[in-house]
Amino acid sequence: MSIKNNEKETLIGLGMLLISVFFFISVFFITDKGDIFISPRLVPFIVTSFMILLSLLYFIKHAVKGFPKFSDFKETISLCFKKTDFKSTFWSIVIVAIYIFIGIPIIGFYVSSVGLISFILIKYSRKPHPAWAVLISIITSGVFYLIFGMILHLSLR
Repeated sequence: MSIKNNEKETLIGLGMLLISVFFFISVFFITDKGDIFISPRLVPFIVTSFMILLSLLYFIKHAVKGFPKFSDFKETISLCFKKTDFKSTFWSIVIVAIYIFIGIPIIGFYVSSVGLISFILIKYSRKPHPAWAVLISIITSGVFYLIFGMILHLSLR
């Protein structure tokens, strides 16, 4: 069996919608006192709202043309995991989820940001020397601290 292009796009839209809803719900578990409009939840709330809107529009656009049959669903998913672009997208989502749900709460924002940026630079860029990747990551996290901690007076842990 081969995946029809429209079925693949419909499944991608459904997956993006489910991930967006999960992230939207998780925004409300960010611990902070105060109104959502003056807390660190504001930007994730706006971003995830737009993610839901855009993924819903994407899903509807392709679902109208035809939704995959439920009997073919399992086979279609297994075929998707055999494609390299799908696997790289899946692992990118897993890495970001680990960063958000494990790295930031346990290690803290700045240290986990250094780790994430270093990992991305070493794994996905033109293979810089690891020392350069760590240095660039530390400088980037320092810029985050300067902008959010010093200028905007937000505590990102």
